[in-house]
Amino acid sequence: MSGEGTPRARADPEEKRRVHARLRAAALDRFGPALGFSERELALNASGRLSFRQRVSSGARGLFWAVTSLLAWAWVIEVAVTVFGPGNHRGLVGALLGIPVIVAVSGFLALRSADNWRDAVGGRAAQMLGPLRHATTKTRRGTVVDWLECGPLWFRAPDGVFGAIEPKVRYRVYYTSRTHRLLSLERAEA
Repeated sequence: MSGEGTPRARADPEEKRRVHARLRAAALDRFGPALGFSERELALNASGRLSFRQRVSSGARGLFWAVTSLLAWAWVIEVAVTVFGPGNHRGLVGALLGIPVIVAVSGFLALRSADNWRDAVGGRAAQMLGPLRHATTKTRRGTVVDWLECGPLWFRAPDGVFGAIEPKVRYRVYYTSRTHRLLSLERAEA
């Protein structure tokens, strides 16, 4: 008996449940306040679904991008009517260069809106398992943007998350399936 060692937690279902409950409680204490998720939302995300609050949040983001896209289209129409309508045609070259850019931007905003709406309606949460790394990028304006890197995916996260990450530990990250918005995360079972 002495040469066999002690049984691992995975062999005993009750011990596995206790370890899982302990890890989930630690995730709520460590990451819950920073990311704003509850125990129920973490359980729903683990089962591949979004909570009602998370769906409404995705829908609100979709509505914001849709309104922004419509405002961009309204601006295109205003510029076109001003330039090509009756009266003085002073800004023709600027309009001919600017209108395609505005159309492209508003098309991008419309697609972004559609992806957020699909997240809200579909209600699916995806997950990735792996070690997390705090990464930063610098914009052209000199602003530093913090990212949470897990495998090939990068997530925007609040500052409170970065200090709670343990190096060389595997985490399970839950995110929206289309827009890859970070929903919740927990330490993977050891």
